[in-house]
Amino acid sequence: ELEGRLITIVGGNGTVRQFEFDSNGSVGAGRVAISYAAGDTAGALANALAAAIVSRPELGVSAIANGVRLTLRGERSIATPAA
Repeated sequence: ELEGRLITIVGGNGTVRQFEFDSNGSVGAGRVAISYAAGDTAGALANALAAAIVSRPELGVSAIANGVRLTLRGERSIATPAA
């Protein structure tokens, strides 16, 4: 299940943002939604994650999706808690 899964990114400038996969319009307080629909392909999910990251310019992180691969620049760390 992807719904509610989190990704925490720390930008090179020390800014921290938590991103949450969301298909129902409800995310935790302070989190940035990664909007997706059931049945989305891996490529669509990569695009959704890239869009969510670049929507937060205060992170100072660029994100480019290329197929199922996501390339980040400017991040200090990335964490995905265990499900």
